[in-house]
Amino acid sequence: GWRPFAGQRQPLPANAAVQNLLLDIVNKLNEASSENPRNVTRYLAATLTWLGGGEKIATEMFRELAGDTEYEDASRVIRRHLIADQDGQAIGFNGRVESEPQGGSCIVRLEGHTQQVVKLLERDFPQYDIAYGRQVRGIGVAFNFIGPIATPIVSR
Repeated sequence: GWRPFAGQRQPLPANAAVQNLLLDIVNKLNEASSENPRNVTRYLAATLTWLGGGEKIATEMFRELAGDTEYEDASRVIRRHLIADQDGQAIGFNGRVESEPQGGSCIVRLEGHTQQVVKLLERDFPQYDIAYGRQVRGIGVAFNFIGPIATPIVSR
C-alpha cells in the first residue's frame, strides 16, 4: 500500500513470504538488465537479502553499490526504507556497541531474533553515551545505498 520510493523511511513488507517474492522479482529485473542493473534494484536486492538473513552477501552487495554511487548519487545516504511491523510502524531493536566509535560512527549488533549488525551514527542518538560494549535500546533499522543503519524511531 506504499509507493516504494515516496519519501523517506518507508516501511518494508513485514511478511517474509512477500519479502521473498519481491526479492525474486528484483533479482529477475537485475538479471534482465545484464551488465547494467539500475542502482534502485540493486539496493532493493541487497536490502531484501539482508532481511532474509543473508547478511554476508548483502554486505558485499551494499559495498559494491556504495562504491558505484559514491560520486554519482547524492541521494545514496537517504534512509529510504525501515523495518516495520504489519501496521507499518517501525520496530524497535536493542543492540550492543561492537566497535569503538570512530569518526562519529560505530557498529551495533542487534539483539533478539536477529544477530545482524548495523552502522550507528552518534549524532542520531545524542541521549546515549556511545562506547564499546554499551547497550542501545529502541533503535529502528533503516536502509540506504550504503547499507543498514540505526535510526531513531519517530511516529508516522
